[in-house]
Amino acid sequence: MVFIIAINMITDEESIEEPIDLEKNDEKEITPEPKYNEVEIVIDTDIYSNYFNNEHNDETIENVIELIERAAKSVSPSGEVKIPKDKNLNSFFTYSNDELLGLFQKNNDNSQGELIMVVADKPFALQQAADLIEDEQIDKDLNYLADELFKIEFYQISDFAEFSTAYEKYVDIQKKILKIYYTIEYM
Repeated sequence: MVFIIAINMITDEESIEEPIDLEKNDEKEITPEPKYNEVEIVIDTDIYSNYFNNEHNDETIENVIELIERAAKSVSPSGEVKIPKDKNLNSFFTYSNDELLGLFQKNNDNSQGELIMVVADKPFALQQAADLIEDEQIDKDLNYLADELFKIEFYQISDFAEFSTAYEKYVDIQKKILKIYYTIEYM
């Protein structure tokens, strides 16, 4: 009987764990990178005006303008697809929660709504335009905007709050694309 008690005492002593100090945490905290950051790019319209006014290869310029026009097609919260006029830009993207919810439902129901289809084409158009342009800053701008658009995956969003955030990001990028388009539209 004494033997059994001795074994239990030895077993119990071995199973005692050191207390965990919650304040002393040597592990680094990992903060996830936000999915949608502010688009930190300033479009210098003078660079675009100078380039498109001075470039002599008309066929290349025509192709670039067509590609930027393709990227300039915008989707309003009501689902309308067009290139808004410069003077109507802010009102084009203004929405009520009901309108945005309707756009969300249209795109979420079949994963091939207008917004998904229009946004999916933009990065490719911008990258193709950047490949044709021989100006380093314009190339950098267009590729940056294309990369930011690639991050918006409307087809994978099933939460309305995330959709709202993604749409705001889209509008931010789209306004920059439209600024470029308005600069070169009448060249």
